[in-house]
Amino acid sequence: MRLFVIGCIVLSVICSCRNESKSVYVENLPKIDTFQKLKMQSIPLEHVGSSYVGTVSLTDESILLVDSRFCWIFEFALDGKLKQRYLGQGNAPTELPAGMIDGYAYLQDGSHFIIGPQNDCYVFDEKFQLKFKYILQRGNRTRTAVDPEIPDNYTLSYFNMGIKNYGDNLYTAVMLDHPTYNFIVSPKEYFRNAHPLMELDLPTGKLKTVKGNYPDSYQKDPSLRHLNFIFYDIDKTGNFYLTYEGDSTIYTFNADFQPLSAYGYAGKDMVKKEAVFHSLKEFRKGNEKNRRERGIYTDLQYIDETGILFRGYQKGEGHVMDGLQIYKDKVLIGDVEVPKNLKILGYIAPYYYAWDGIDEENEKIMIYRFQL
Repeated sequence: MRLFVIGCIVLSVICSCRNESKSVYVENLPKIDTFQKLKMQSIPLEHVGSSYVGTVSLTDESILLVDSRFCWIFEFALDGKLKQRYLGQGNAPTELPAGMIDGYAYLQDGSHFIIGPQNDCYVFDEKFQLKFKYILQRGNRTRTAVDPEIPDNYTLSYFNMGIKNYGDNLYTAVMLDHPTYNFIVSPKEYFRNAHPLMELDLPTGKLKTVKGNYPDSYQKDPSLRHLNFIFYDIDKTGNFYLTYEGDSTIYTFNADFQPLSAYGYAGKDMVKKEAVFHSLKEFRKGNEKNRRERGIYTDLQYIDETGILFRGYQKGEGHVMDGLQIYKDKVLIGDVEVPKNLKILGYIAPYYYAWDGIDEENEKIMIYRFQL
């Protein structure tokens, strides 16, 4: 079924809770317009021998380029200069036997989690020495009647895994990709019952449970069906912060995924260009174009050290800049323009760090840093 995932659900799941969010009143506190613009410093990463296909991550003291194709991890100083190169393909304790990196996460204890294309998982220590590895422990999937409460029935959301950990739990975005139970063929059932987050046991790879649902807006508005990524973060106490591509609300939950609050203002000047896809054929034909043209939410990061929550958004057609919202204690204290595709990486005092993707053609990566 991975062909179905890759071919059609390039925009899939991960979610907050429809049922839980019903029990939390959406409360928007008055805005405080503290920040009208951000003064950003641009830091180009030194050119390296990379495929320039992959992602960028921030550790406690450096910047990492995770090369998905060559399985290298390049470590850069905060000024963009190359410090070291790690891993690469191979079977030694400091190499990666996977032929490709499908997902990466910098873990709370400074370790590095990597998942390959066969659900093969590897955890390396701070010096990239292999600690342990395993294959995700899956049971048999149901191919007839689908039970959305069984983790084995889900597959990873390969284009938006958003892997994070809290303690011994690992979290990732998942989706139901059954031929008759998905967001295209059966949207009412899907958005009512599907769970978009999976909790796994980090030391063993055992699938533990699935969490969350979609908010009511996804059942009421059919033009949101294909905007079903969510973005989330976990704070140092285990609380979850979640936002959806097509929903302006930010939802928070405790470590047991009980609702705490719901708040959030719509981004500025977001283009409302609706499209409804009734079949896989329509989806394949129009999805990418519609996603480029309309405003959607694209990122969420909570910064423990400062209590700041960032939510990024794409303004849509006709705009040369995107937007970034800044919240503090549920209060919107800034909604500023930023470079297109900007995503927050994290915080190393006294700066917040961000990036805007990889320029594959010119083999360039730009890092941005700023202060509040």
